[in-house]
Amino acid sequence: MDVGARWPSSTSRSPTPTRRPMSLDILLVDDEPTLLAALGDILEDVGHRVLPLADGDRAYDALQPGRFDVVITDVRLPGRDGHDIARKALQLCPAPAVILMTAFGEVPRAVEMLKLGARNYLTKPVDEDTLLAEVSRIEEGLGGAMDLEEQGVVARAPEMQACIRLAQRLARSDLPLLIHGETGVGKEVLARTIHASSPRQGGPFVAANCSALSPELIDSELFGHARGAFTGAHEARAGWLRSASGGTLFLDEVAELPPAAQARLLRALETGEVRPVGADRTETVDVRLVAATHSDLDERVKQGEFRQDLLFRLRGFQIVVPPLRQRPEDIPPLARLFLQRAAARLGNAPPEISDEAMGRLLSWHWPGNVRELKHVIETAAVLSEGAVLQARDLRFGGLPEPDEGDALDLRAAARRLEIAQIRRALAMTDGNRSKAATLLGISRKHLWDLMRKHGLSD
Repeated sequence: MDVGARWPSSTSRSPTPTRRPMSLDILLVDDEPTLLAALGDILEDVGHRVLPLADGDRAYDALQPGRFDVVITDVRLPGRDGHDIARKALQLCPAPAVILMTAFGEVPRAVEMLKLGARNYLTKPVDEDTLLAEVSRIEEGLGGAMDLEEQGVVARAPEMQACIRLAQRLARSDLPLLIHGETGVGKEVLARTIHASSPRQGGPFVAANCSALSPELIDSELFGHARGAFTGAHEARAGWLRSASGGTLFLDEVAELPPAAQARLLRALETGEVRPVGADRTETVDVRLVAATHSDLDERVKQGEFRQDLLFRLRGFQIVVPPLRQRPEDIPPLARLFLQRAAARLGNAPPEISDEAMGRLLSWHWPGNVRELKHVIETAAVLSEGAVLQARDLRFGGLPEPDEGDALDLRAAARRLEIAQIRRALAMTDGNRSKAATLLGISRKHLWDLMRKHGLSD
């Protein structure tokens, strides 16, 4: 192991170990070069990413929020010692798991660090199996044992793996999170992964889209209402915040909240209390908030469209989900996952995907991201005949191949294109007609008229 020169590294010793879909990022600190190299190789051989450092000062400076899952450090080091490193690590948010390596005579000091939150201490000489077992338990605690792909979370691309690792670290705390990414990248799927990896996993997960509500209803949806609070309020309603108490509230398209609702949401987050519409008293809520947007909220703040104090409250930590075009490694497994699910719903055996069809999938630019890929695959599953899905079964943007009889008919071609663009806009906005109309550059009424014209009203 080339000590201090392998973070990150795409090469490893021969033979190359099989890397698991997820691995831990580990800071390893020891001033004995032989031991540092040996422990680093052991951890890398089972698929973890290791930053080996022999100097306490460099290790101290390397500690940054969200960078490491685990810190393994010797107690006695040149420069800052292992206790300084452990203290800084435990103060980070999220805090990595800390393991101390110590000589027998230093055990009392190591025990002091356990009281401050360190996970364990190992006496030297460190036993390989004991170290690996401890790291394995940490991995399981971080959700490493979860079958993410069963949940639709595919992370083969390094960019997406880094995103998932960060999300699982952040899941340990109640820190508010802001997920940023283009429409259709899978922000809600990531939010569900955070909830499932958190101490709140046994509580409710409530997903709400802020762009789908009229200003008149937003207070009732957020805070609930009492029976008889307004015309039509025949029954009391809990609202999103009370329904998510004890769990996680996911607010998608949070940038679309009206200014008045932003102010009331901020107060609820600061006080932990909500007053349902028409109620006489407030109620306490215990909610972990995860918000998402495709908008530039900093620019919205500059334009006076979003409260800066609410942005500070929402952005305890920000996760950026890369668009699908930047992670082509994820396209084949996502396509197979969606095809397997679509075939199961149809009662069919999942077909294979031909090389030509996969090539088409990999060459498409995916403006609608994962949501568009899912739509293309589900359509192809219906159109496919036989045991192999062919390139001709793929309909990018919903545009079918023209029949020979009308291939040169401009009116028929225009109709096909119009239908395809409407379907694409609706898919990219998750069925929100107002946003779809904006994408198409037309009014909502015009979109509604076109949908009725083409029989797309449903």
